[in-house]
Amino acid sequence: MDLTRKDEKSPLAQGEVIVVCGNLLDISSQPLEKVFVEVWQACHSGRYNHPDDLGESTLDPNFRYWVRMQTGPDGSFSFKTIQPGKYPGRTLRIR
Repeated sequence: MDLTRKDEKSPLAQGEVIVVCGNLLDISSQPLEKVFVEVWQACHSGRYNHPDDLGESTLDPNFRYWVRMQTGPDGSFSFKTIQPGKYPGRTLRIR
């Protein structure tokens, strides 16, 4: 999954490109296969593409703000994104 551009032909979003990866495990440390992982994130300027975000900074027209994916057989997931911008009143984060 790639949040750094809207599609293969669009320009790259602003910001430092990073890759986030992990594994989902149950309480017995067994992998969780085919579990949906949904990610929401602010762009480089700290804005979410959401009607409740009334921030003054500019939305990045090339950033893909959210993605939904399934874990693999080993519980793995990964996505390419940008280092999130500072959202007022919160630490940098990917939700």
